[in-house]
Amino acid sequence: GRQSLRASAFADAKRQFALALALLPWQADTRGEALLGHGESASLAGHEAEAMASLTAAQSWFQARGDLRAAQAAHRVGRVAWRQEQIETARTAFRAALAILGEAGGAERAEVLVDLGTLQAVSGGDLAAGLAQVREAVSLAETLGDQRLLAMTRRALGNLLVRANDLPAGIALLEDALALAVAAGDLTEAAECCACLAPACWWLGDVARSEAVTQQRLAFALTSHDRFQLRHVYPWLAACAGIRGRVAEATAEFARAEEIILGLES
Repeated sequence: GRQSLRASAFADAKRQFALALALLPWQADTRGEALLGHGESASLAGHEAEAMASLTAAQSWFQARGDLRAAQAAHRVGRVAWRQEQIETARTAFRAALAILGEAGGAERAEVLVDLGTLQAVSGGDLAAGLAQVREAVSLAETLGDQRLLAMTRRALGNLLVRANDLPAGIALLEDALALAVAAGDLTEAAECCACLAPACWWLGDVARSEAVTQQRLAFALTSHDRFQLRHVYPWLAACAGIRGRVAEATAEFARAEEIILGLES
């Protein structure tokens, strides 16, 4: 299951973790990890309801044993809820993860702060609170010196600065984050960086670059096999084509978008 997850073979990973769970007794030391793996792979395979059930069970399993991995499970619960636009459930889960971690957690704490801060600012409309949480995450990442984490936190800060109308500073951070993500081989994070950079370019009036960045995002998303990443790619490409007069191309992109979106539990 772990090997399939690392290879982005999410459906295969989901099957392997499900088999492990069928074979493992409740008290087995590795059951929590299997629940966590099944939940993560189910979400990446597009099965959010299954993911939520497994991740919630993983959180309970780890909490009953006083294991800090309960925070990781809670964090994943929040992400799955957010993918389904269950904003309050996601916010509660992210805060639960932070409470479990306390002042500990290092990289995990930074990741939760990125998600909570972005949720607060983008979905909750509280930009000031979101910026404060994301800046804390950036500080943690810089202390740890983890390149993948630096990419994630700088992307989140750049995104919020763009939304706060500080386009030059935000775009500089997003470009830096994208380079870091590519260098670290984290294609999912690279796709997220492109997702934030494309609207920033659009808001500057640079539609050509917005389209080029979205094509990059498409390549990263296809390589990482995360269908959820594709939900905005084809509509954005359609908008870029349409505003430049390429109507037939825009129509084809909308058709691709519909096919992808109908396959998501969102």
